Amino acid sequence: MPAYVSQLIGTDTNVICERYFGSIDKSFPFISNKILKQGILAGNLSETPGLALLLLCMKLATENSPLKEAPANTSMLYRTARNYLNIVEEITPVSIHVFQLLVLIALYEIGHSIFSAA
Repeated sequence: MPAYVSQLIGTDTNVICERYFGSIDKSFPFISNKILKQGILAGNLSETPGLALLLLCMKLATENSPLKEAPANTSMLYRTARNYLNIVEEITPVSIHVFQLLVLIALYEIGHSIFSAA
């Protein structure tokens, strides 16, 4: 996992999980909290790029943009997630985490009117 991704995720993955499962998951449940926490506790973030990117996308999906007038596709979190997604797709086989994060990115893009990317 690149350092820039690690910095954006931060050290407290529990906060990302709590925000996600307390909001988006209630209306669109497709990520298992139990399996996600098992992967995090096993220390698989640096070894499993899909898991790290999934957390980054969960953070993206729940972020509150401070600049409402700035285009959503200029968000540092969004640009990093998209760029790292390209890397992950090249180096790892498709996994359930990759599928889940693709759905989260598509939801973000549709919700923020980035239709060409979605």
